[in-house]
Amino acid sequence: MPKANVMLTDAHHEQAKGLYFVGHGDGGPCVIVPRSSLTRYWGVFDEDGESCADSHSHYQEAIDASGALFRVGDDDVFVLHEEAGTSFVPSDGGGYLVRWVGAKSAAAVLGVALTQKYRPLELRRWRVPAGGLVLLHGTVDGRTVTKAVDAAAAKGSSRPSKGEPFLIIDLPAGEYAVDDLEASEFDGDVKHPDGSTERVMVRAFRLRRVGDYGQKPRPGSGAGGTKEPKGERGSEKRAGAKAKPSTGGTLPSAEEAASKLEYVETLGGLEKLWSAEPPPPPKSTWKDGAAVALEHVSLRASGAAPPVLSLGAALAYLGGTPKQRRAKEWDYETPEVVRPLVKSVAEQVTNHFFDRDRQERLLPLLPRILASRSGGPSYAAAGQLAMSWYVTVGTPYWLELAGLESEADEWRKRSAPTSFAELAALRPLLDECRAKLDAERPKELPDASGGPAARSAAILFQRSGACSAWILSNVWQNAMLGGTDDERASTDDLPDDAYSARTDLAALGKIAATRVATARAREYRTPKKSSDAAKRQFTSVLLHDLAPLARGTSVDAIGLLEKLLP
Repeated sequence: MPKANVMLTDAHHEQAKGLYFVGHGDGGPCVIVPRSSLTRYWGVFDEDGESCADSHSHYQEAIDASGALFRVGDDDVFVLHEEAGTSFVPSDGGGYLVRWVGAKSAAAVLGVALTQKYRPLELRRWRVPAGGLVLLHGTVDGRTVTKAVDAAAAKGSSRPSKGEPFLIIDLPAGEYAVDDLEASEFDGDVKHPDGSTERVMVRAFRLRRVGDYGQKPRPGSGAGGTKEPKGERGSEKRAGAKAKPSTGGTLPSAEEAASKLEYVETLGGLEKLWSAEPPPPPKSTWKDGAAVALEHVSLRASGAAPPVLSLGAALAYLGGTPKQRRAKEWDYETPEVVRPLVKSVAEQVTNHFFDRDRQERLLPLLPRILASRSGGPSYAAAGQLAMSWYVTVGTPYWLELAGLESEADEWRKRSAPTSFAELAALRPLLDECRAKLDAERPKELPDASGGPAARSAAILFQRSGACSAWILSNVWQNAMLGGTDDERASTDDLPDDAYSARTDLAALGKIAATRVATARAREYRTPKKSSDAAKRQFTSVLLHDLAPLARGTSVDAIGLLEKLLP
C-alpha cells in the first residue's frame, strides 16, 4: 500500500458534504465575479445578448488575462485558468478556493487544500467589493444568472436549484492577498479514517484579507525627500561599463532608503518606481493631438486625454482599430500589420521595465512596431539573436559582475550556436561556470533580505535582455526544427541534451545576477520585519539601487526588440 501524504479526519468528511463544485469538465476558465458587477460580465456574448467572436468577449479577456485578474468596469474579476471543478471554503480572514483536478472524493480534495503549505502568488491585491462574489464558468452571461443568484441568496443557499451552475462566495469586502499551493499542484496519496487510500491531484488558492476595500496602494513611508537611496550612482556610468556594488560608509536601513521612493505594486508583482519627481509626460503625439502613456496594467479610458493604455490597446489606438463598445472600456484588436513575434517580445518588455524606460525608450518604437510585418529579420535570424545575446552579451556580463572574469572572457570568445549540436557542445563550459557559482555561493541571507535579493535579481536579469532573449530562443528552437512564423514544428525530434543546454544557458546568467544582488543586499541592515510589506519595500530599494546594472549590457531587452523592427 502506498504511503499517504495526507491523513484525513472525520471532520474533513463532514465538512466536504457541504461543498459544491463548479466548472468540472466544462473546459476553459472559470471566473469569480463580484455580485455587484454580475450584469456587466457577458461571457461569450455582446451587449445585446448575441454570441460574439471570442476576440470581442469578456470570455476571451479572461483567457488572455496575464496573471489571474482583469477588470470589468471598476471591479476585479478573478480567473481560474486551469480546467478543474472549484469550490470555496471560508476561513478566518479569508478562505480557500479548492480545485478538484483528479480525485474520487470531495473529502480528499478538501483535506489536501486545508493541510498543505502555501506560498504567495505574485499578483496584485484582489479588491473585493461589498456584496460577495459569484463563481461561474467563463462562457456564461452574468445577466442570465442574476435572478437565479438572487433567488438562491434569498433562500440562504449558495448554489442554484437548477439551470446554469454557479456558486455564491460570501467573502467580506476588502483587499486580499492570494497564495498558491507551495507545489502548485498536489499529486499524492491521502488516507481516509477507515484506512483506505486514494490518489488525488489538487490545486488550491488561499485568500488572506490584508486591507480594507477603500485602500489604495500606498507609497513608501514619507514620499517627500529629493535624495535617492544610497548606492544610486551608476546611472552616469556608460553602457557596458563594469558596475560593482559599493562598499564602505554608513549603511542606510531598508526603511530609510525606501522613504525616498514612491512604490506602486502592479500586475504580476512587478514594481514601478519613481524618484521624488515623476518622469515628464511623453512628448510624442500621433493621433488627435493626444499623447499616449503606456502602463503595465490596462487602465480603461473613455474620452480621457491622454488615454492611459496597455501596449495592445496603444497599438490598436494608433493603428486606428479601437472600438469603444462598452461604457468606460476600450476594446481592441491588434492591427494585422503587427508581426506576432514582435508583439510578444514588446509585451514582455512592457512587463519588465520601469515606467520611465517604457515612456522614454519603448514609446518612440510604436510606429515601427506597427510596421513590423513590412520588414525586420527573417524568422531564423530573429531566433539567432537570442543565441548571440546569451553567449556573447548577457551571460558574460553577469558572470563578470559576479567575479568570474576569466569565464566571462571565455564566453565572449565563443560563437553563437547555429545547430543543436553546437548548443549541446556548450555543456562543459556551462557546468564549469555553474560549479564555480555554486562553490562561491554566499551564506544564506535572512528571509527578509534573501527573498528581495532573489526577486530583484530576477527582474534585473529580465530587463537586461533575458525577457526578450527567452522568447527568441524558443523561436530559434522552432526554426531549427523547421517551424516558421506561422507554424509551430513538432518537438519529437528535439534532442534532450540540446533542450537542457538551452534552459541551463538561460538560467546561468540569472544565478550570477542573484549573487550580485545578494552582495548588494548585504550592504543594508536586515529589515527588522519579515512581513510581506517589508519584503516588497526592500525589493523596491534593491531594484532602485541596482537599476543601472540592467542597462549595463550592450544590448538589453528593449535593444533586442529594436533589432526585430524594420
